[in-house]
Amino acid sequence: MVSVFSPIVGHMYEVLNFPITYVILGSISGLFTIISCFTLTADKKNGERYLEERRKQDLKSAVKKADAAHS
Repeated sequence: MVSVFSPIVGHMYEVLNFPITYVILGSISGLFTIISCFTLTADKKNGERYLEERRKQDLKSAVKKADAAHS
């Protein structure tokens, strides 16, 4: 990935100069950050379902360990 963007950024340095290049790169990363805030939020129902399944697995695991310890 770096090998793709390095020549592009290098060309931007030469054509637009250092400060403008970093303003553009910062704006792009800020845009992706804002988009990610909305698109990567977990659905509450799915999160609760995951936690419930995880609790069940942990309980089963603890019961197996307890049974093995008493055997």
